[in-house]
Amino acid sequence: MKKINKIFVTGKSEKSNRYLKWIFVFLFAVLIALSAALIKFYFDVNKSTEKKEPDHGIITDFSSSANGYRTFTSEYGGVGVVNDDGRVIVEPEWNSIHFLKADRFIVSQMFNGIEKMGIIDIDDNIITPFIFQSFDPVGQGLVKGYVSEEDGFIIFDVSGNLLSGYKWDSVSLRDDKIILTKDKDTFSAVVSNGHIEIITADMIREADGHLIYFKTEDKKLLSLVNEKKLSEIMNISSIYLDSLIKNDKKTIAGLTEKQYYSALAENNIFDNCSLNNFTTCSISVKENSDSLSYVFSAVADYDYKVGDTEIKNIISEISLNIINDEKSGKLILKSINKNEL
Repeated sequence: MKKINKIFVTGKSEKSNRYLKWIFVFLFAVLIALSAALIKFYFDVNKSTEKKEPDHGIITDFSSSANGYRTFTSEYGGVGVVNDDGRVIVEPEWNSIHFLKADRFIVSQMFNGIEKMGIIDIDDNIITPFIFQSFDPVGQGLVKGYVSEEDGFIIFDVSGNLLSGYKWDSVSLRDDKIILTKDKDTFSAVVSNGHIEIITADMIREADGHLIYFKTEDKKLLSLVNEKKLSEIMNISSIYLDSLIKNDKKTIAGLTEKQYYSALAENNIFDNCSLNNFTTCSISVKENSDSLSYVFSAVADYDYKVGDTEIKNIISEISLNIINDEKSGKLILKSINKNEL
């Protein structure tokens, strides 16, 4: 019998191995394609189910798109707004555009080499003058507007309506209240009938180093006297009391008119006195036939000494009558009264 030294695989077996390799490569390619399709499907589903903007269209981060609109830049560098169909909604004539809501835009333009900002509507109507250097969102539909080269900001809603023209230092939200500060004063407020309505006031002034505190939640008072007028009343009252204590007649003259000056400066109720502190402080309003006048009252604790005569801890209520000056339109002092308690 002939001995067999080697066994060779026939050509048919080699061909089968090649087929298996090609099948493996094909299956691997199909697996990669299926994986890519699954990944695309996942992101498409997520994109279609993303949370939509609220119905009111507020864009709290001042984005460049909202509810079917987006900004675009023309070949000349101007920025405008188009809708999803590519139709131009706002002509590309602005330096920048940000959305307040679907039909209100913050836009900027160059004026004498300085970029100024304002608010327009979808029909290119100017809602605010172009005097602002920036706008910041607050939340709850409020927007801060910083006027160029001025301290503080004023407050708008997202439609561009002015809610408060007073220059505030800070604003925050606490529950359903708006907390506003100016210098040492703190107010809480709500938006009512298209404006900021103050509901509490907490104010601090000084006279000769003595603090004067005024706090109120009086609805009638706050409906008649806004935050700006309250600040003016507190300022004129504290400056007058400080000047009276220091016998500074020049400053007193600047707080009143000639016909009232003598009664306010010559009869100094603090002569020969040393003030200890001010306690209770209040503001009231007198409704006259054609105008309002105001009464600022503070309780003072002071010591009196002339020669060997000394009286300690005299308690008196000091009341200042404040009126609107028809010529200047500002508040002036009219008279002072003192009642010992």
